[in-house]
Amino acid sequence: MKRSATKVSTGVAMLAVAAGVLSVGAPASADSGGGCRRASQNTAVSVCISVRSGTWNPLWADFYVDGTSQGESRTKTYINVSCSNGAFYGHFAGNWDISGTHSPQWSYSKPCSSGYGYTHTVFYNSSGNFIYSADSPNQYW
Repeated sequence: MKRSATKVSTGVAMLAVAAGVLSVGAPASADSGGGCRRASQNTAVSVCISVRSGTWNPLWADFYVDGTSQGESRTKTYINVSCSNGAFYGHFAGNWDISGTHSPQWSYSKPCSSGYGYTHTVFYNSSGNFIYSADSPNQYW
């Protein structure tokens, strides 16, 4: 009985290893990175970027506000893209008055076949004075 249990567990382990090997090899054009990054240790704001899978599908930018400890009231959001051929694109995504915990989502089609993009958000107080800016992690494709 002990011998058959060993055979079963060895077989399961071999299947797990084979499945891991098959999923490791991603194509060079696969998307990676992205996600959210906290603006700083002194804020409760995270700036994010993500992408639908596939090289030409759009980037999605947004941010989360868990608190307005520095008087964050308004924003300007941009989706910046740096292409592997050296081209740079700064896309104005929109203005937003902070009234909840999640901004709208903005999208931007990738202007090149390989490169990276990130969300850049500038925060202002209710008087329109600059407080700080923050970037998401890079989204690569």
